[in-house]
Amino acid sequence: MLSVKTWILLVVIVVAAFGFPYLMQGRGAGPISAIQPAEDSGLSTEKTRQTYYKWQDANGSWHFGDEPPQGVALVPVSVDTAANVLRPIEVAKKEPEKTEIKSEPVSPTTNAILNPEAAAKALENAEKVQKLLNERTQQLDSMLK
Repeated sequence: MLSVKTWILLVVIVVAAFGFPYLMQGRGAGPISAIQPAEDSGLSTEKTRQTYYKWQDANGSWHFGDEPPQGVALVPVSVDTAANVLRPIEVAKKEPEKTEIKSEPVSPTTNAILNPEAAAKALENAEKVQKLLNERTQQLDSMLK
């Protein structure tokens, strides 16, 4: 059973959680979720579309900015600040390789930590997992190029 102090603390937390949005808006205002959207409702307009440029310097490093230096090859990059959405990338479905990693239950009496065979097996399993992660990273990198 909860003590009286615990009940009072719970009531204070619940009241604060529901009352805080009203306090943030000022007296007599509704909750934050009832705020009407401003004129800038997140829709794409001419004001939200901007063009930046990217260029590569003599060292091969890429730079971005709205005022590029003269005499460099520029690549225009159009950005819409109202649209924070990336296009989906279609990925060819590939059947995953079935790599079986067998694990044996460890009990306090087996001394699995001190067993060199168990340690070697754990390293082998870790290398298999690392190989799978590297392959997945390569797949993702090739899709983004």
